[in-house]
Amino acid sequence: MDFRILGPLEVHDGDRALSLGGRQQRALLALLLLHANKVVPVDQIVDELWREAPPPSATKSVQALVSRLRRTLDGEPAARNGDPGDNGVVLTRAHGYVLTIAPGELDLDRFESSLAAGRRALAAGRADEASATLRQALALWRGPPLAEFAQESFARVEIARLDELRLSAVEERIEADLAAGRSVELVAEVEALVAAHPLRERLRGQLMLALYRSGRQAEALQVYQETRRLLVDELGIEPSQALQQLERSILLQEESLEPPVVVSRRGHKITQHSNLTPSPAEALAPSGERRFHWGFAAIIVAVVLVAAVAIAAVLMTGGHSSLAPIKANSVAVLDPASGEVVGVVAVGVRPGVVAFGSGALWVANLGDRTVSRIAPVALAVTTTIPVGVAPTALAATTDEVWAAGGDGVIRRINPAFGIVTRKLMLERTSYGAFQVRALAVIGTSVWAAGNDGISQIVSRRLPREDAVVAATA
Repeated sequence: MDFRILGPLEVHDGDRALSLGGRQQRALLALLLLHANKVVPVDQIVDELWREAPPPSATKSVQALVSRLRRTLDGEPAARNGDPGDNGVVLTRAHGYVLTIAPGELDLDRFESSLAAGRRALAAGRADEASATLRQALALWRGPPLAEFAQESFARVEIARLDELRLSAVEERIEADLAAGRSVELVAEVEALVAAHPLRERLRGQLMLALYRSGRQAEALQVYQETRRLLVDELGIEPSQALQQLERSILLQEESLEPPVVVSRRGHKITQHSNLTPSPAEALAPSGERRFHWGFAAIIVAVVLVAAVAIAAVLMTGGHSSLAPIKANSVAVLDPASGEVVGVVAVGVRPGVVAFGSGALWVANLGDRTVSRIAPVALAVTTTIPVGVAPTALAATTDEVWAAGGDGVIRRINPAFGIVTRKLMLERTSYGAFQVRALAVIGTSVWAAGNDGISQIVSRRLPREDAVVAATA
């Protein structure tokens, strides 16, 4: 059975579309689908189907509607679990009914599964795969969801949620197309989306980037000015820090906005690709060229003591080192199969801890109080982010980076725009500020461990509700 709510309500049995009856029976099916595999009480069904004044026979009318729905979905009722009216699709339970849906039978479930897969591919830098997966997910939509029930109270909240979910998926697909180098093709589409959703800052940022990478810098800056006027006039607020930073980057023509250069292991330039998140190296390098990316190489700890590394290299090779020169204040890339150094990336002063997430490697630089972002395919620093403290701890996820040091403040970094967007003060200890030595992200919390063996937990369910919620010795 194929249940469809991402558009007009439909049910298909193989190639055959089922006739779902009159409005009340369709409304009953929609209500049960929105609570699939959960019991919906009869009283709730009555209230939703007869909003004004339920007739005295409403309960019997519900029973008749359920009976007809059963015949529609699975033919004549057959005895099951001792209940002659229980055919395994619409089940009778105490004081209510439940519509059983197997995994994949509801188009919404298939959409959400593909959306999650597309997001994972994008976070891993597989832009083309992400774009294709997200397009397949969006192809499941046939129009406004459950449009015939838009005025019904049981559907209004869910319809709004589905509309937001679809728009988020479109934004993710645009992000993937930007990462795959399709800026020119995107401009017209994103302009139309901005016109339809004028307060959507992410779309406006994507339009600015698409215009800039299409050689239309002046128009990209004009979009920002229009956005600022709209937000100030309509809401009395300035654009987000991320959008402001993007405008500054465009004004300065910063290198971080340029498409990264993909380099083969032999050191030859292969191509330029307009990426926010680099696509896999295999798709860009010529046939026969040995290539590497995060799947084939490992980033080791930042190198500071060059002499010690050189001595170790000589000892390991019997006095004949084949390792590439490694300079101070850099990280080295090793081929795990051969042990060879296949790349060296200069970072900030006195690099320390490293973390991987959001499609990039992040390096904490103690000497100049910055965090470097390294693009995994280009093997180059694309952004250097001042954090205001020697960062002794880093943690990264698919959509955020956290840095902390000895001042007792955890800083959230927006990886898309490379700026600190939030600061959280940890509780002071008897020795003064909480000096963070390690960070970890678990579910919706950030754990910070520091001096005196103390750990603190920072809730991050919503950006405006971030707060220290616990401290343990």
